[in-house]
Amino acid sequence: MKETYLPIPVGIPYVKDTKTSSTIVSNWCGSSPLNLTTTAVAELEVKPSSSTREYEPIVVRKSKSGSNGGSWSQIRKSGVIRMTPYSVTNERTINLLASVERDVNVQKLATNGEPSLRTSGGQCIPCGQAVKVVALASVEGTYLEQGDPSYWGERFSGAAHYHSGSEFDRSKLEKLKSEAFAELFQGYNLGEELYEMRDTIRTMTSLLNRGALWIRDSKRAFDRAKRLGGMPAAAKAWMEFRYGIMPIIYSIQDLQKTLSNTGQYITVRRRLSPDFKEMPPRPDDTTHFYSVSSDQSSITITCKGKWASAHQANLDRININLLTTAAAVYPWAMVVRWFFNSNSWLDAQLKSSTTSAQQYVGCVAERTVRETDTFLHLVHDSRTVVSALGNSSCGPGWYGPTGPYEKGQVSSFDLHLKRETINNYVRTLYSPKDTKLVWSPYLSWQRIVDGLIMGTGQVSKLLRSI
Repeated sequence: MKETYLPIPVGIPYVKDTKTSSTIVSNWCGSSPLNLTTTAVAELEVKPSSSTREYEPIVVRKSKSGSNGGSWSQIRKSGVIRMTPYSVTNERTINLLASVERDVNVQKLATNGEPSLRTSGGQCIPCGQAVKVVALASVEGTYLEQGDPSYWGERFSGAAHYHSGSEFDRSKLEKLKSEAFAELFQGYNLGEELYEMRDTIRTMTSLLNRGALWIRDSKRAFDRAKRLGGMPAAAKAWMEFRYGIMPIIYSIQDLQKTLSNTGQYITVRRRLSPDFKEMPPRPDDTTHFYSVSSDQSSITITCKGKWASAHQANLDRININLLTTAAAVYPWAMVVRWFFNSNSWLDAQLKSSTTSAQQYVGCVAERTVRETDTFLHLVHDSRTVVSALGNSSCGPGWYGPTGPYEKGQVSSFDLHLKRETINNYVRTLYSPKDTKLVWSPYLSWQRIVDGLIMGTGQVSKLLRSI
Protein backbone atom coordinates (compact mmCIF):
# COMPACT_ATOMS: atom_id res chain seq x y z
CA MET A 1 0.00 0.00 0.00
CA LYS A 2 1.35 3.40 -0.98
CA GLU A 3 1.83 6.28 1.43
CA THR A 4 2.46 9.99 1.05
CA TYR A 5 4.81 12.41 2.75
CA LEU A 6 6.08 15.98 2.58
CA PRO A 7 9.76 16.23 1.58
CA ILE A 8 10.13 19.28 3.85
CA PRO A 9 7.55 18.87 6.63
CA VAL A 10 9.13 21.46 8.92
CA GLY A 11 10.59 24.60 7.40
CA ILE A 12 12.02 27.85 8.74
CA PRO A 13 9.57 30.74 9.13
CA TYR A 14 10.58 33.99 7.51
CA VAL A 15 13.16 35.80 9.62
CA LYS A 16 14.95 39.06 8.94
CA ASP A 17 17.86 40.81 10.58
CA THR A 18 18.69 44.44 9.82
CA LYS A 19 21.85 46.03 11.11
CA THR A 20 22.73 49.72 10.66
CA SER A 21 26.00 51.42 11.55
CA SER A 22 26.76 55.16 11.30
CA THR A 23 29.24 57.82 12.37
CA ILE A 24 29.57 61.60 11.99
CA VAL A 25 32.50 62.77 9.86
CA SER A 26 33.12 66.48 10.33
CA ASN A 27 36.57 66.82 8.76
CA TRP A 28 35.68 65.83 5.25
CA CYS A 29 35.67 68.03 2.23
CA GLY A 30 31.93 68.79 2.33
CA SER A 31 30.36 71.96 3.60
CA SER A 32 28.56 70.34 6.55
CA PRO A 33 29.20 67.30 8.82
CA LEU A 34 28.59 63.94 7.07
CA ASN A 35 26.41 61.24 8.62
CA LEU A 36 28.28 58.20 7.27
CA THR A 37 25.80 55.31 7.39
CA THR A 38 25.62 51.67 6.16
CA THR A 39 22.87 49.05 6.50
CA ALA A 40 23.00 45.22 6.12
CA VAL A 41 19.87 43.08 5.76
CA ALA A 42 19.90 39.29 6.12
CA GLU A 43 16.76 37.29 5.30
CA LEU A 44 16.00 33.57 5.60
CA GLU A 45 12.98 31.42 4.88
CA VAL A 46 12.55 27.74 4.04
CA LYS A 47 8.97 26.99 3.18
CA PRO A 48 7.47 23.58 3.96
CA SER A 49 6.63 21.49 0.90
CA SER A 50 3.30 22.40 -0.65
CA SER A 51 2.81 19.05 -2.39
CA THR A 52 3.23 15.48 -1.22
CA ARG A 53 5.21 12.64 -2.73
CA GLU A 54 4.08 9.04 -2.95
CA TYR A 55 6.08 5.95 -2.13
CA GLU A 56 5.58 2.31 -1.32
CA PRO A 57 7.09 1.30 2.05
CA ILE A 58 7.08 -2.44 1.32
CA VAL A 59 7.34 -3.98 -2.14
CA VAL A 60 6.95 -7.75 -2.45
CA ARG A 61 7.57 -9.66 -5.67
CA LYS A 62 6.58 -13.30 -5.81
CA SER A 63 6.23 -15.56 -8.80
CA LYS A 64 6.60 -19.16 -9.82
CA SER A 65 6.98 -20.73 -13.23
CA GLY A 66 7.50 -24.21 -14.58
CA SER A 67 6.84 -27.54 -12.97
CA ASN A 68 8.72 -29.12 -10.11
CA GLY A 69 8.48 -32.49 -11.85
CA GLY A 70 5.53 -33.96 -10.02
CA SER A 71 5.42 -36.46 -7.19
CA TRP A 72 8.81 -37.88 -6.21
CA SER A 73 7.33 -41.32 -5.57
CA GLN A 74 5.79 -41.39 -9.05
CA ILE A 75 9.00 -40.25 -10.68
CA ARG A 76 11.00 -42.88 -8.82
CA LYS A 77 8.51 -45.56 -9.75
CA SER A 78 8.70 -44.67 -13.45
CA GLY A 79 12.49 -45.01 -13.52
CA VAL A 80 12.82 -41.98 -15.78
CA ILE A 81 15.23 -39.17 -14.92
CA ARG A 82 12.98 -36.20 -14.43
CA MET A 83 14.43 -32.68 -14.47
CA THR A 84 12.39 -29.67 -15.48
CA PRO A 85 12.94 -25.91 -15.81
CA TYR A 86 11.65 -24.23 -12.71
CA SER A 87 11.90 -20.83 -11.07
CA VAL A 88 10.69 -19.21 -7.88
CA THR A 89 10.96 -15.47 -7.22
CA ASN A 90 10.67 -14.24 -3.65
CA GLU A 91 11.89 -10.67 -3.20
CA ARG A 92 11.04 -8.08 -0.59
CA THR A 93 12.13 -4.43 -0.52
CA ILE A 94 11.63 -2.17 2.48
CA ASN A 95 11.79 1.47 1.42
CA LEU A 96 12.55 3.71 4.38
CA LEU A 97 11.64 7.35 4.90
CA ALA A 98 15.02 8.76 5.84
CA SER A 99 15.18 12.25 7.36
CA VAL A 100 17.86 14.75 8.26
CA GLU A 101 17.91 18.08 10.08
CA ARG A 102 19.73 20.73 8.09
CA ASP A 103 21.07 23.92 9.64
CA VAL A 104 21.35 27.00 7.48
CA ASN A 105 22.46 30.59 8.03
CA VAL A 106 22.66 33.83 6.08
CA GLN A 107 25.18 36.61 6.70
CA LYS A 108 25.16 40.00 5.03
CA LEU A 109 27.98 42.50 5.36
CA ALA A 110 27.73 46.18 4.45
CA THR A 111 30.53 48.76 4.53
CA ASN A 112 30.71 52.44 3.70
CA GLY A 113 33.54 54.95 3.81
CA GLU A 114 34.68 58.53 3.20
CA PRO A 115 38.24 59.17 2.02
CA SER A 116 38.38 62.98 1.77
CA LEU A 117 40.03 65.12 4.42
CA ARG A 118 39.89 68.90 5.04
CA THR A 119 42.89 70.14 6.94
CA SER A 120 42.78 72.75 9.67
CA GLY A 121 44.03 75.24 7.17
CA GLY A 122 41.02 74.54 4.92
CA GLN A 123 42.87 72.49 2.32
CA CYS A 124 40.87 69.58 0.80
CA ILE A 125 42.77 66.35 0.29
CA PRO A 126 40.59 63.83 -1.72
CA CYS A 127 42.33 60.76 -0.32
CA GLY A 128 43.52 62.06 2.98
CA GLN A 129 41.81 59.67 5.40
CA ALA A 130 40.09 56.27 5.61
CA VAL A 131 36.91 56.52 7.65
CA LYS A 132 34.56 53.54 7.38
CA VAL A 133 31.50 52.01 8.99
CA VAL A 134 30.61 48.31 9.06
CA ALA A 135 27.27 46.53 9.57
CA LEU A 136 26.85 42.74 9.82
CA ALA A 137 23.42 41.09 9.82
CA SER A 138 23.00 37.36 10.49
CA VAL A 139 20.08 34.92 10.69
CA GLU A 140 20.00 31.13 11.12
CA GLY A 141 17.59 28.23 11.50
CA THR A 142 17.03 24.49 11.12
CA TYR A 143 14.62 22.64 8.87
CA LEU A 144 13.73 18.97 8.36
CA GLU A 145 14.13 17.19 5.02
CA GLN A 146 12.96 13.63 4.41
CA GLY A 147 12.51 11.27 1.52
CA ASP A 148 12.24 7.74 0.21
CA PRO A 149 15.03 6.13 -1.89
CA SER A 150 13.58 7.58 -5.10
CA TYR A 151 13.57 11.10 -3.68
CA TRP A 152 17.18 10.99 -2.51
CA GLY A 153 18.21 9.39 -5.79
CA GLU A 154 16.74 12.35 -7.67
CA ARG A 155 18.27 14.87 -5.25
CA PHE A 156 21.75 13.46 -5.77
CA SER A 157 21.47 11.93 -9.22
CA GLY A 158 25.12 12.55 -9.99
CA ALA A 159 26.49 11.05 -6.77
CA ALA A 160 28.68 7.96 -6.94
CA HIS A 161 27.34 4.61 -5.72
CA TYR A 162 29.73 2.19 -4.03
CA HIS A 163 28.95 -1.51 -3.70
CA SER A 164 30.19 -4.52 -1.79
CA GLY A 165 28.84 -8.00 -2.22
CA SER A 166 29.30 -11.15 -4.23
CA GLU A 167 28.94 -12.27 -7.80
CA PHE A 168 29.38 -15.52 -9.69
CA ASP A 169 32.24 -16.03 -12.11
CA ARG A 170 30.37 -17.23 -15.19
CA SER A 171 33.50 -18.68 -16.78
CA LYS A 172 33.94 -20.91 -13.70
CA LEU A 173 30.32 -21.97 -14.07
CA GLU A 174 30.84 -22.99 -17.70
CA LYS A 175 33.95 -24.90 -16.69
CA LEU A 176 32.06 -26.83 -14.00
CA LYS A 177 29.22 -27.59 -16.40
CA SER A 178 31.60 -29.27 -18.85
CA GLU A 179 33.44 -31.07 -16.02
CA ALA A 180 30.20 -32.54 -14.67
CA PHE A 181 29.20 -34.08 -17.99
CA ALA A 182 32.77 -35.19 -18.69
CA GLU A 183 32.84 -37.11 -15.38
CA LEU A 184 29.40 -38.58 -16.03
CA PHE A 185 30.52 -40.08 -19.33
CA GLN A 186 34.02 -41.06 -18.26
CA GLY A 187 35.07 -42.18 -14.83
CA TYR A 188 38.41 -43.56 -15.96
CA ASN A 189 40.34 -42.59 -19.10
CA LEU A 190 41.72 -45.95 -20.16
CA GLY A 191 43.23 -44.52 -23.34
CA GLU A 192 45.34 -42.02 -21.44
CA GLU A 193 46.44 -44.66 -18.94
CA LEU A 194 47.55 -47.02 -21.72
CA TYR A 195 49.46 -44.21 -23.40
CA GLU A 196 51.26 -43.35 -20.17
CA MET A 197 51.80 -46.94 -18.98
CA ARG A 198 55.46 -46.98 -19.99
CA ASP A 199 56.14 -43.79 -18.01
CA THR A 200 54.12 -45.13 -15.09
CA ILE A 201 56.16 -48.36 -14.92
CA ARG A 202 59.41 -46.44 -15.23
CA THR A 203 58.37 -44.03 -12.46
CA MET A 204 57.37 -46.84 -10.11
CA THR A 205 60.63 -48.69 -10.77
CA SER A 206 62.64 -45.55 -10.14
CA LEU A 207 60.79 -44.90 -6.90
CA LEU A 208 61.36 -48.45 -5.63
CA ASN A 209 65.07 -48.37 -6.46
CA ARG A 210 65.52 -44.96 -4.89
CA GLY A 211 63.58 -46.01 -1.80
CA ALA A 212 65.91 -48.94 -1.30
CA LEU A 213 68.88 -46.62 -1.70
CA TRP A 214 67.47 -44.18 0.88
CA ILE A 215 66.92 -46.99 3.39
CA ARG A 216 70.53 -48.09 3.10
CA ASP A 217 71.82 -44.53 3.23
CA SER A 218 72.34 -43.41 6.82
CA LYS A 219 73.76 -39.97 6.12
CA ARG A 220 71.97 -36.86 7.13
CA ALA A 221 69.34 -35.30 4.85
CA PHE A 222 71.44 -32.20 4.26
CA ASP A 223 74.38 -34.21 2.96
CA ARG A 224 72.06 -36.25 0.76
CA ALA A 225 70.53 -33.11 -0.80
CA LYS A 226 73.99 -31.69 -1.32
CA ARG A 227 75.16 -34.92 -3.02
CA LEU A 228 72.11 -35.01 -5.29
CA GLY A 229 72.88 -31.57 -6.60
CA GLY A 230 70.86 -29.04 -4.57
CA MET A 231 68.04 -27.19 -6.31
CA PRO A 232 68.12 -29.04 -9.67
CA ALA A 233 67.57 -32.28 -7.77
CA ALA A 234 64.79 -30.71 -5.70
CA ALA A 235 63.13 -29.43 -8.86
CA LYS A 236 63.32 -32.87 -10.43
CA ALA A 237 61.86 -34.47 -7.29
CA TRP A 238 59.00 -31.94 -7.24
CA MET A 239 58.09 -32.49 -10.89
CA GLU A 240 58.36 -36.24 -10.42
CA PHE A 241 55.98 -36.03 -7.49
CA ARG A 242 53.50 -33.76 -9.30
CA TYR A 243 53.46 -35.46 -12.68
CA GLY A 244 54.75 -38.92 -11.88
CA ILE A 245 53.45 -40.01 -8.47
CA MET A 246 50.24 -38.00 -8.11
CA PRO A 247 48.77 -39.04 -11.49
CA ILE A 248 49.20 -42.67 -10.43
CA ILE A 249 47.35 -41.98 -7.17
CA TYR A 250 44.58 -40.10 -8.99
CA SER A 251 44.21 -42.91 -11.51
CA ILE A 252 43.83 -45.48 -8.74
CA GLN A 253 41.24 -43.30 -7.03
CA ASP A 254 39.30 -42.77 -10.27
CA LEU A 255 39.28 -46.47 -11.01
CA GLN A 256 38.18 -47.36 -7.48
CA LYS A 257 35.41 -44.78 -7.60
CA THR A 258 34.19 -45.97 -10.99
CA LEU A 259 34.18 -49.66 -10.06
CA SER A 260 32.46 -48.96 -6.73
CA ASN A 261 29.27 -48.02 -8.56
CA THR A 262 26.56 -50.61 -7.96
CA GLY A 263 23.56 -48.98 -9.64
CA GLN A 264 22.34 -48.15 -13.10
CA TYR A 265 22.01 -44.46 -12.18
CA ILE A 266 25.05 -42.23 -11.80
CA THR A 267 24.89 -38.68 -10.52
CA VAL A 268 27.66 -36.10 -10.70
CA ARG A 269 27.44 -32.78 -8.86
CA ARG A 270 29.48 -29.64 -8.84
CA ARG A 271 29.01 -26.59 -6.64
CA LEU A 272 29.99 -22.98 -7.21
CA SER A 273 30.09 -20.22 -4.60
CA PRO A 274 30.15 -16.52 -5.46
CA ASP A 275 33.32 -14.47 -5.36
CA PHE A 276 33.33 -11.72 -2.75
CA LYS A 277 33.69 -8.19 -4.05
CA GLU A 278 35.10 -5.68 -1.59
CA MET A 279 33.84 -2.13 -1.51
CA PRO A 280 36.40 0.41 -2.74
CA PRO A 281 37.43 3.16 -0.31
CA ARG A 282 34.63 5.72 0.17
CA PRO A 283 35.39 9.43 0.55
CA ASP A 284 34.12 10.93 3.79
CA ASP A 285 33.96 14.48 2.46
CA THR A 286 31.56 13.97 -0.47
CA THR A 287 27.94 12.87 -0.70
CA HIS A 288 27.53 9.35 -2.10
CA PHE A 289 25.44 6.20 -1.93
CA TYR A 290 26.75 2.84 -0.78
CA SER A 291 25.30 -0.66 -0.56
CA VAL A 292 26.43 -3.48 1.72
CA SER A 293 25.37 -7.06 1.04
CA SER A 294 25.47 -10.39 2.83
CA ASP A 295 25.30 -13.32 0.45
CA GLN A 296 24.67 -17.04 0.88
CA SER A 297 24.00 -17.76 -2.77
CA SER A 298 25.20 -20.90 -4.52
CA ILE A 299 24.96 -22.73 -7.83
CA THR A 300 24.65 -26.50 -8.03
CA ILE A 301 25.31 -28.35 -11.28
CA THR A 302 23.79 -31.82 -11.46
CA CYS A 303 24.29 -34.33 -14.26
CA LYS A 304 22.53 -37.67 -14.11
CA GLY A 305 22.64 -40.66 -16.41
CA LYS A 306 20.81 -43.98 -16.66
CA TRP A 307 22.32 -47.17 -18.04
CA ALA A 308 20.80 -50.61 -18.58
CA SER A 309 22.73 -51.96 -15.59
CA ALA A 310 25.53 -51.11 -13.19
CA HIS A 311 27.87 -53.37 -15.14
CA GLN A 312 27.01 -51.55 -18.36
CA ALA A 313 27.53 -48.18 -16.69
CA ASN A 314 30.96 -49.12 -15.36
CA LEU A 315 32.03 -50.63 -18.66
CA ASP A 316 30.85 -47.61 -20.61
CA ARG A 317 32.63 -45.13 -18.35
CA ILE A 318 36.00 -46.95 -18.63
CA ASN A 319 36.55 -46.13 -22.26
CA ILE A 320 39.01 -45.21 -24.97
CA ASN A 321 38.55 -42.29 -27.34
CA LEU A 322 41.43 -41.44 -29.65
CA LEU A 323 40.57 -37.75 -29.91
CA THR A 324 40.17 -37.13 -26.19
CA THR A 325 43.25 -39.22 -25.43
CA ALA A 326 45.31 -37.20 -27.91
CA ALA A 327 44.02 -33.97 -26.34
CA ALA A 328 45.10 -35.19 -22.90
CA VAL A 329 48.64 -36.29 -23.75
CA TYR A 330 49.96 -33.93 -26.42
CA PRO A 331 52.96 -31.79 -25.38
CA TRP A 332 52.07 -28.98 -22.99
CA ALA A 333 48.50 -30.29 -22.60
CA MET A 334 48.77 -29.93 -18.85
CA VAL A 335 49.66 -26.24 -19.17
CA VAL A 336 46.76 -25.56 -21.52
CA ARG A 337 44.41 -27.06 -18.92
CA TRP A 338 45.58 -24.44 -16.43
CA PHE A 339 43.84 -21.79 -18.52
CA PHE A 340 41.11 -23.49 -20.58
CA ASN A 341 38.55 -26.22 -19.92
CA SER A 342 39.66 -27.84 -23.15
CA ASN A 343 39.67 -31.49 -22.01
CA SER A 344 36.36 -31.50 -20.14
CA TRP A 345 34.65 -29.58 -22.92
CA LEU A 346 35.93 -32.00 -25.56
CA ASP A 347 34.95 -34.99 -23.39
CA ALA A 348 31.41 -33.65 -22.98
CA GLN A 349 31.04 -32.90 -26.68
CA LEU A 350 32.40 -36.18 -28.07
CA LYS A 351 31.45 -38.77 -25.48
CA SER A 352 27.83 -37.71 -25.37
CA SER A 353 27.65 -39.18 -28.90
CA THR A 354 29.34 -42.46 -28.03
CA THR A 355 27.89 -43.23 -24.60
CA SER A 356 25.59 -46.22 -24.17
CA ALA A 357 23.54 -44.41 -21.53
CA GLN A 358 19.80 -44.78 -22.09
CA GLN A 359 19.20 -41.27 -20.78
CA TYR A 360 21.25 -38.38 -19.51
CA VAL A 361 20.36 -34.85 -18.46
CA GLY A 362 22.03 -31.90 -16.79
CA CYS A 363 20.68 -28.95 -14.88
CA VAL A 364 21.97 -25.78 -13.25
CA ALA A 365 20.20 -24.75 -10.05
CA GLU A 366 21.00 -21.20 -8.97
CA ARG A 367 19.92 -20.23 -5.48
CA THR A 368 20.19 -16.51 -4.76
CA VAL A 369 20.04 -15.65 -1.06
CA ARG A 370 21.08 -12.06 -0.54
CA GLU A 371 20.31 -9.14 1.75
CA THR A 372 21.38 -5.66 0.69
CA ASP A 373 21.21 -2.43 2.68
CA THR A 374 21.58 0.85 0.84
CA PHE A 375 22.67 4.07 2.54
CA LEU A 376 23.20 7.70 1.65
CA HIS A 377 26.31 9.32 3.06
CA LEU A 378 25.12 12.93 3.09
CA VAL A 379 27.62 15.73 3.61
CA HIS A 380 25.92 19.00 4.59
CA ASP A 381 27.98 22.19 4.55
CA SER A 382 26.24 25.14 6.25
CA ARG A 383 29.31 27.34 6.44
CA THR A 384 29.07 30.93 5.27
CA VAL A 385 31.92 33.42 5.06
CA VAL A 386 31.58 37.16 4.37
CA SER A 387 34.30 39.76 4.12
CA ALA A 388 35.15 43.05 2.43
CA LEU A 389 38.48 44.07 0.95
CA GLY A 390 37.99 47.78 1.69
CA ASN A 391 38.61 48.97 -1.86
CA SER A 392 37.79 52.49 -2.97
CA SER A 393 38.55 54.97 -5.72
CA CYS A 394 41.63 55.82 -3.75
CA GLY A 395 43.02 52.34 -4.28
CA PRO A 396 42.64 48.66 -3.35
CA GLY A 397 42.27 48.05 0.37
CA TRP A 398 42.09 51.74 1.12
CA TYR A 399 39.75 51.30 4.08
CA GLY A 400 41.40 48.11 5.25
CA PRO A 401 39.88 44.60 5.10
CA THR A 402 36.79 43.66 7.08
CA GLY A 403 36.25 40.08 8.24
CA PRO A 404 36.14 37.32 7.37
CA TYR A 405 33.10 36.45 9.44
CA GLU A 406 32.53 32.68 9.51
CA LYS A 407 29.50 30.77 10.66
CA GLY A 408 28.14 27.22 10.35
CA GLN A 409 29.78 23.82 10.12
CA VAL A 410 30.25 20.68 8.00
CA SER A 411 28.11 17.75 9.12
CA SER A 412 27.79 14.25 7.71
CA PHE A 413 24.91 11.80 8.05
CA ASP A 414 24.45 8.17 7.02
CA LEU A 415 20.83 7.68 6.06
CA HIS A 416 19.46 4.14 5.77
CA LEU A 417 17.38 4.19 2.58
CA LYS A 418 16.25 0.64 1.94
CA ARG A 419 16.74 -3.07 2.57
CA GLU A 420 16.37 -5.64 -0.21
CA THR A 421 15.95 -9.33 0.60
CA ILE A 422 16.18 -11.87 -2.20
CA ASN A 423 15.48 -15.60 -1.98
CA ASN A 424 15.20 -16.78 -5.58
CA TYR A 425 15.64 -20.15 -7.22
CA VAL A 426 16.14 -20.80 -10.92
CA ARG A 427 16.67 -24.23 -12.45
CA THR A 428 17.61 -24.54 -16.10
CA LEU A 429 18.44 -27.61 -18.16
CA TYR A 430 21.46 -28.02 -20.37
CA SER A 431 22.93 -30.69 -22.60
CA PRO A 432 26.55 -31.59 -23.40
CA LYS A 433 26.23 -29.64 -26.64
CA ASP A 434 25.47 -26.52 -24.61
CA THR A 435 28.84 -26.58 -22.83
CA LYS A 436 31.36 -23.93 -23.85
CA LEU A 437 35.10 -23.68 -24.23
CA VAL A 438 36.06 -20.84 -21.89
CA TRP A 439 39.11 -19.01 -20.59
CA SER A 440 39.15 -19.87 -16.90
CA PRO A 441 42.68 -19.65 -15.49
CA TYR A 442 43.36 -21.46 -12.24
CA LEU A 443 46.87 -21.09 -10.84
CA SER A 444 47.28 -22.77 -7.49
CA TRP A 445 50.51 -22.39 -5.59
CA GLN A 446 51.55 -25.82 -6.83
CA ARG A 447 51.10 -24.75 -10.44
CA ILE A 448 53.03 -21.55 -9.78
CA VAL A 449 55.95 -23.69 -8.53
CA ASP A 450 55.59 -25.84 -11.65
CA GLY A 451 55.75 -22.73 -13.82
CA LEU A 452 58.86 -21.42 -12.05
CA ILE A 453 60.62 -24.73 -12.61
CA MET A 454 59.56 -24.78 -16.25
CA GLY A 455 60.85 -21.27 -16.69
CA THR A 456 64.39 -22.29 -15.76
CA GLY A 457 64.86 -23.91 -19.16
CA GLN A 458 65.24 -27.38 -17.69
CA VAL A 459 61.61 -28.35 -18.29
CA SER A 460 62.20 -30.61 -21.28
CA LYS A 461 64.97 -32.44 -19.52
CA LEU A 462 62.93 -32.79 -16.32
CA LEU A 463 59.80 -33.99 -18.07
CA ARG A 464 61.75 -36.53 -20.10
CA SER A 465 63.19 -37.91 -16.88
CA ILE A 466 59.75 -38.42 -15.27
